[in-house]
Amino acid sequence: MDSQGPSGLLQRAVSDSLSSESEPATPAKPRELEIRKSGRRFEIVGLISTLFVFAITSGIATLILGWLYVFHDSVAAGGGIMSTVWNGTFTVREPSGSAIGESLPSQGHTQTLRILTFSALASHLVSVTSTILVALLAYRSAKQWLRASENPADAILTPMQYGLLVRTLGSGSLMSIINTLRYICRSRRAPAPRLFKDALVGVAGIYILNHIVGAVDLWLHSRARSISILRGVPVKSEALYGIAYNETTCGTFNMTGLPCQNLISTQLDATYWADDEPWMYLEGLDTISGNNPDLTLEYLKDTAILVPGSNIDFRSQAFSINTHGLRVECTNLRDECDKLQSPFPVPLVHGTSPVTNCSRAGYPRFPYYTSGELQFSGDDTRNIQNLVLGIIGDEMGGMRRGTADFSSPWTPNPATALVQLHWDIYRYWVNHANPGVLYLNRLDLYANCKMTYLDVIAQYDPIGVAWTIAETSLSRPELASILWTPMIFQLWTDDLPYSLNPDMIIGQADVFDSLASLISRQGMAYTAPLMKFTAAFNVTTPEPVALGLYSVAPTLVLVGCLYIYSLTTLIIFFLSCTSNNLVIVVPRELTRNQERDKKKSALDVAQSWLTDPLPFVGWVFPGWDGRHVARSIKGNRLNQVYDSKWHLESVGIGLYRGSKGEMTFGLMQRIHSPTRRYEKMFPVVHEDNAMQAKVVPQPSGSRPQHGGKSEDDSLSPKRLQLSVRKSGRRCRIVGLVPTLCVVVITGGTGTLILGWLCAFQDQVENHGGFLSALRNGSFVITETSTSREFLFLQTQTETLRILLFSALASHIVSVASALLVTLLAYRAATQWLRASEKPEDVNLTPIQYGLLVQTLGSGSFMSIINSLRYVSRSRRGKAPRFFKEALASVTGIYLLTHVVGLVDLWLHGAARAVSVIRPTPFGAESLFGITFDEEKCGPFDKAGLPCQKLVKPRQGMLLFAPDTLTVGSGSWHTILDVNPYFKLEQIDGTTILVPGPVKNYQSRGFDFNTHGLRVQCANLKDRCRRLATPLAQYLVQGESPVTNCSKAGYPLIPYYTTGELSPQGLDTRNIETLVLGIIGDEMGGMINGTASFSSAWTSNPASTIVQLRWPNVTTHDNTDTPGIAHLNVPDLYATCSLTYLDIVARYDSLKSTWSILEANLSSPELASVFWTPLMFQWEEDHLLHALKPYMMNRGSQVIEMLE
Repeated sequence: MDSQGPSGLLQRAVSDSLSSESEPATPAKPRELEIRKSGRRFEIVGLISTLFVFAITSGIATLILGWLYVFHDSVAAGGGIMSTVWNGTFTVREPSGSAIGESLPSQGHTQTLRILTFSALASHLVSVTSTILVALLAYRSAKQWLRASENPADAILTPMQYGLLVRTLGSGSLMSIINTLRYICRSRRAPAPRLFKDALVGVAGIYILNHIVGAVDLWLHSRARSISILRGVPVKSEALYGIAYNETTCGTFNMTGLPCQNLISTQLDATYWADDEPWMYLEGLDTISGNNPDLTLEYLKDTAILVPGSNIDFRSQAFSINTHGLRVECTNLRDECDKLQSPFPVPLVHGTSPVTNCSRAGYPRFPYYTSGELQFSGDDTRNIQNLVLGIIGDEMGGMRRGTADFSSPWTPNPATALVQLHWDIYRYWVNHANPGVLYLNRLDLYANCKMTYLDVIAQYDPIGVAWTIAETSLSRPELASILWTPMIFQLWTDDLPYSLNPDMIIGQADVFDSLASLISRQGMAYTAPLMKFTAAFNVTTPEPVALGLYSVAPTLVLVGCLYIYSLTTLIIFFLSCTSNNLVIVVPRELTRNQERDKKKSALDVAQSWLTDPLPFVGWVFPGWDGRHVARSIKGNRLNQVYDSKWHLESVGIGLYRGSKGEMTFGLMQRIHSPTRRYEKMFPVVHEDNAMQAKVVPQPSGSRPQHGGKSEDDSLSPKRLQLSVRKSGRRCRIVGLVPTLCVVVITGGTGTLILGWLCAFQDQVENHGGFLSALRNGSFVITETSTSREFLFLQTQTETLRILLFSALASHIVSVASALLVTLLAYRAATQWLRASEKPEDVNLTPIQYGLLVQTLGSGSFMSIINSLRYVSRSRRGKAPRFFKEALASVTGIYLLTHVVGLVDLWLHGAARAVSVIRPTPFGAESLFGITFDEEKCGPFDKAGLPCQKLVKPRQGMLLFAPDTLTVGSGSWHTILDVNPYFKLEQIDGTTILVPGPVKNYQSRGFDFNTHGLRVQCANLKDRCRRLATPLAQYLVQGESPVTNCSKAGYPLIPYYTTGELSPQGLDTRNIETLVLGIIGDEMGGMINGTASFSSAWTSNPASTIVQLRWPNVTTHDNTDTPGIAHLNVPDLYATCSLTYLDIVARYDSLKSTWSILEANLSSPELASVFWTPLMFQWEEDHLLHALKPYMMNRGSQVIEMLE
């Protein structure tokens, strides 16, 4: 053993220190290395590495949990952080990050996706620190190896096991683990010691845990989503959207007087409400008709409530308000009342016998009338008027003086009201007393209504564009008494027959539900002047919010793996520290300064032998300076191998002749003769040749084999030998499969990313295409939404596939780098073979060989650092070109691998999920457009009348749709805004048809085709002649009547058929409300509608003349008959131009507004069809009702309202 050189010295030192430590040293014998047990049971090793790994893994795991907790979105998750665990998804609303490059024009909230960044960072750092953890594990193996070496009875490593262990602990790569496992699985092998198996299990566990973290990172990326929702953000500004009773208008709750005493006045023994404030009546009328810009009505849950109008910009906010509401329930009272007996009725037209009295129902004064009677014969002369009468206790009031009819006018809440309505529509009936005699019975309605006034908390949702009632409570009886005062004064009673007209004509079964709805609407509309605005609460502005959705399973698995990793690091650290109780004593003669003995940790030295090939190379090639013993325990591994500046020794690869003359392929050590200048420093082995090749000594201590023939070689027969030859091929494929794998994986992933960016780039933000995204500095993509519905407000879900592809590419490149280094080794091997063939070429020194093995074998960071440190030395052996090329290539691969990782982290850090508000195309068919249906009216046949299918003869005249009552009721309901299928919208002077609420369009934006009408009217009355009354003294304000409009070009206006206007003012003309058409020189529509024209097809625009007369009259006198009052019926004369349009309209769901995109003239044929109902005088009731308040108050808006 002593002949084995430095290896023998180390072995003897170990043996001597353990067996004969107490024997005195012989003075003549030089001191040697010794191994002793230290007095400490715990020595710290790898502290910085341990703290680094522990801080990274546990820190990132804690950061992820903390981030999830701090930015947990409790609104979407519906509870605390634990609720998300049960739901299976962490919902995170992270702080809005800055946009990439320039802000998007429609940008809202930005999600920074930090959880994915932390996950990717954890994966990268765990991949980097896995080599550190393997190095810590090597300390444990080194301790086991030292102990096994002390005890000859213990199983120790075979040379092959040592080589496998060095590769496994030195690189921790997949191939090293696979080779070791293949060796373990051999059936015929040497027994493996425990330390070998423990190290293999540990390294394999670290490798698996490392790639589990990477796989879980990809799992988390694949399950992560960014969801865009609309959510209310609290607003601090005061919003006066609430509605409350204004005490200053009506007065206080003074129970000794009348409710709303401030507005009640008495004139000529009559009591009036708001008689001096006509604007209050008009405001109520505008509220019920939807023209009040400050207040409007909403009918929800059978309750009418007051809400802010269009003048108040509230539609972009969500809020709650206090307001007032009215809920009405009506029942049929006619069935509980007595009727005139008619045992054998033979009605010519369906009718009912008249009601006589409702005493049986508890209301003996009902129906209410003041004159006339109903005779048994059926002759009815009672003056039954339209009334809504209040019931307080046993009293009924509201017939004459409003609330003053009651002895105590303060009603309870709920209040009770009786409704009696009569229509000027007569039905015929007969009775048994006078057979053959027809009696007229007006169509009527009697109802008992329960009216509940409510204090309401209403909420507005700008996303759904809808009001909801959140809470209701009974209003105070005093407030209910004030709010029902306009009703008791019959302010809006006449509106009820008009609104119920189509239901009564058709005979709808739900007429009392319609009545209840109308009373609740009317009852609240006319209280609008009594209200004031108050502050809203819970005011929020809906903003787009981006939420990160992270699946619980991969997130918690990732966190668990990181904590396991950090715990494993601590366990390995403590095991290593408790094993560090052996030291190598270095005599002072072997130290650099030779002052005193030094101690080196035996664990550190043994660990370097298990993780680095350099100590083994230094042992095989001890050098020529005699300091091989001191180098064997150097802390710096580069100093453990001898190296010379002058390249006296090199390591080649090729064939050499063994001890028995056989040719073997392996390492060859070449010793070059030194120059004369250095003969004393390096002794020369005298041989016949200047250069000598020898077999590399084996670690087992076998004697080096020199080249040349052995003594026995001449005696043995000639045998076949290995030989190295050049093949005839200039190219031989090596590493094809790894090459294809690397190319396909890396190139495919890069192509996938580019393809994904091109396929899903957002055409709105990147309207210039792919190149515009490059110029703008950011790719904006809209990925496909997932099918899973997580949030009910979901608008768009991003799958974040680009980040997944980036993370996948980073992981794949990290794994593929080992394959790339393996391919690079083929190039280095080729160059090494060539250098070994030519003795004059520069070849590897032993230390260079060791460094190259470590660098190409692991490709790790430390191997590259060690090689770079060696290259940077000033005194070193000359490095061959292929050494430098291999080092540069491995360094480039390492840098490129980690550049990909850093770019992946950069992309994760810079990526944003931006929530924007944008219309999304709706795939399903949406029937929101409106167009003329030829099936109902018939084709455009100019030989007949427009809409010929609906024009029918009745009793000697033509009528429009007399048999199709749904046509009339549908148009009436549309005007009343109760048609569920169609609504009217007025936009910039044009009225268009839009879809009704049954279409459920409110949450969608869309364009659609429809039809519209634009009307321009001018006052004709000022251009007509009037009865001369130069000194008129009006008892009640009035105007002198129009006599003729010939000077305006319309000699037939006013149109009448009987009567005359006397010079004294007596007017007996039967002037009716008419809308008359003008086609050329003809005026028609008076008798037979469009049949009044010789050609009923009008041009577009169409011309009409409007003459209106109201049944209520005023009086005036004139100079000829002073003091004599003449009747004057209020009237209106106007010329109107009707332009029918084909419209392209748009609905904006975000602002809940309609707009006209395009308007074109409709064809004259279509215009002729559309104006046909006007020519058949279907508009009479609507015009009279709508314009009545403006004519009564002589407002200047009458022409504007007529349009």
